[in-house]
Amino acid sequence: MVLLLGVIFGACAFGLGVKCLTQVQNSTEKQRAIESFNAFVEQAHAACMGSVGNARQVELELSGGRMLIHDRLVQLVIDNESLRTEILQLPVLSESGGELRDGNYLLELERATRENGTLHVNDYYLGLRRL
Repeated sequence: MVLLLGVIFGACAFGLGVKCLTQVQNSTEKQRAIESFNAFVEQAHAACMGSVGNARQVELELSGGRMLIHDRLVQLVIDNESLRTEILQLPVLSESGGELRDGNYLLELERATRENGTLHVNDYYLGLRRL
């Protein structure tokens, strides 16, 4: 009887341990994605402080999440949950659309040379491309 109770309590403890480890792993992945998002925002601010052609490289580790970019608004989304949102100083125009995944990207301060609806001639923006 004591042996049976020991096995039952051991199985329960093992199940709780596995669940706790899974939660720790998920929160570590989310933290890594948040750190990547923060690095992206910092590099975007740094690129805005320079002159035209100032470029910054940033590596994104989003742990299965994605960054959504619309004009100046940047948002980190993991499992359909918005974890972080920032408004940048300048709009971001990406050749890959408004959704970023894991990878290396280059942010470059650029000046519009023709009107395209959202930008006017001589407006500044951040060009974003995947490396």
